[in-house]
Amino acid sequence: MAKPKRSGILVGTAGVYFVASRLAAKGFHAAPTFGNAPHVDILVGLPDGEATASIQVKTTWRALRTRGRGKDKQPHHYEWDVGERYAKLSRPGLFFAFVDLKGAGTKLPDVFIVPMKHIRYTRLFPSFLKDYEVPNDRRVNINRILL
Repeated sequence: MAKPKRSGILVGTAGVYFVASRLAAKGFHAAPTFGNAPHVDILVGLPDGEATASIQVKTTWRALRTRGRGKDKQPHHYEWDVGERYAKLSRPGLFFAFVDLKGAGTKLPDVFIVPMKHIRYTRLFPSFLKDYEVPNDRRVNINRILL
């Protein structure tokens, strides 16, 4: 029997709720926007209300990419769909939360919080971290972020 297809909307929703729950567990006010705020998935505030931030969550079922075959297979990099629209955002107080659900197995998802200022868009490699060097012999998937 074939496995049912995963819904991209549900994968994204799982990431938003996971990040919000972890922020709340650490003492932050975390309010998912349910699509009611452009470019923002979670509004975050300190308990005393002194500071706020916005988070755009990007979630994938499996972000870890490997290289090699058989016994030589090794973890290589993480990869998320970002898209030009989000990679070109420039807003103070905006962060990206990159969530790897790890296939939704028994392990907790990995979350990487990256300030917007570390994301850039270029024509050749549409979106990746500013400090990430791309060797000539490595393929870069269009509209993906690599960590």
